[in-house]
This record gives sequence, structure tokens and C-alpha cells, in this order.
Amino acid sequence: MEVNVYLTGYGKRDQYLKSLGGSWGAKFFDTSHSLVGGLSVFVGFDCMSDDRMMECWRKGLKFLHIDHAYFDRGYETGNMRVNVDHFHQSKLLDVPGDRVSKFGVVTQPWKKGREVIVIAPSQKVCKVLGVSGHWAKQTGLALKKYTDRPIRVKEKGAGLIGELKDCHAVVSLSSVAEVEAALYGVPVFATGHSPAAPIAEKDFSKIESPIYPDREPWLRTLSYSQWHKSEMGNGTTKRHLERVLNGDIDFCGVVHSSC
Repeated sequence: MEVNVYLTGYGKRDQYLKSLGGSWGAKFFDTSHSLVGGLSVFVGFDCMSDDRMMECWRKGLKFLHIDHAYFDRGYETGNMRVNVDHFHQSKLLDVPGDRVSKFGVVTQPWKKGREVIVIAPSQKVCKVLGVSGHWAKQTGLALKKYTDRPIRVKEKGAGLIGELKDCHAVVSLSSVAEVEAALYGVPVFATGHSPAAPIAEKDFSKIESPIYPDREPWLRTLSYSQWHKSEMGNGTTKRHLERVLNGDIDFCGVVHSSC
């Protein structure tokens, strides 16, 4: 399969594109180059990555998307998530649990609280998914039909954990914030685009009845959806992604199932 990588011009991002693309023998293009097909690889939501993602969806083209990791995040860690045909891994993969400890993942017991927090998606995410830029406000108003709990919209920015001490549930369109909440023990309501979709209740009208599923199969999946730069460069990431692209790794498919 021909692999085509679209650089951004930002070194801290392009290092991951170069590592992954190099292991694949990819062709490299600058940010202004039009989409040429094959397996496209891009990073983040700017430098035309969002437009290319939507073009791939429209044309039924395969792509890999690189962005901030789910665990042990930050450019300085060398970890980034890499997903096939989406910017999040929203389905359970039938993978082992050997990588979970690699990232120091710790889960806290499920909690119960009073407040509902709605996570506001970025405007880029709203654009790519084709939803209103006022999604969070509209969702908060809709939830009032189903609960008398206090509802607060959390804008993108400062960390989430300090705001979860009395949280009944986190509601989100598609954000790593749902991963943070679920690890902390707060149940999640989310769409099918969310990285927490496999452990989330998707019917927002059930806001008074959160679910508290087994998180282990989900953690295994996310740990196989992020990779260190060294793994991208030495072919480890490529070998896994080829198995996903070839259909050699099954999707569990059912929410809450244990693979």
C-alpha cells in the first residue's frame, strides 16, 4: 500500500510523522500539497489535517491520524495516539493487556456525585463531525429535561480532574477528557465518536442511570492505540496498524463486552 505523509512544518509534530512514515517507506509532502490518495497520514487538526480527514471520509480513503496520547501525554513523553480512519479509537479491539502497565495507567473505583459536567468540544472537532459549534450549550439545555441536577459546561483549557470531586457524570461529544474522567471513576455519557464510547452510555436521556462497566478491555484497546516515537520508528507501530488495516485484529463490537 502506498503511504503518503503530510508534514505540518512544526518540528515537534513532524517528528512523529517522520518516524512513522519512515518505517513505512512513505512519500512526504508539505502542508499545502493536495491529497494524493493511498494511505494518508497526518497529525492534529490544523495545517489542513481537518480538511484532509473530511475528504478521506467523503471519498472512502484510508488514513492514519496522529495526535496527543490517551495516557502519559505530552510531546516531551514521546507518546502519541495513532488511529485508523478516525481521530479517536472508539471501538474495542481484541488485543492483549501487555501494554497497559507500560503507560502507568491507574483506575480509581467508580464514584457517585451530584453534578453533571458537559465537556465543550473544540470548534475544529465540531467542524470535522459536522455538529453545531454550540453543541455543549445545546446538550446542557437538553439534559435539563431528564434531570434536576446542576449542569455545568466545561470549556477546553485547564485540567479536568480537580473539578470531578462531586461529579455524577461527564457528558461529551469526543474528547480525551472522557478518558481522564473514566480513569478517575466518573461515569461517562458520550457519542460513538468518543474514545470512551466502549464504556459510555450513549443515550443522554438516561443521565440519571449511568453505567459502571469493566474498564479493562477498554484500557487494553487504548494502550494499543498509542505508541512511543521509538516504536513508530522501529516498525512496531507499523506492524500493529497493518494488522488493523488488513482486518487481522477483530473488533469486539459490543459495548461493555470483555474480549
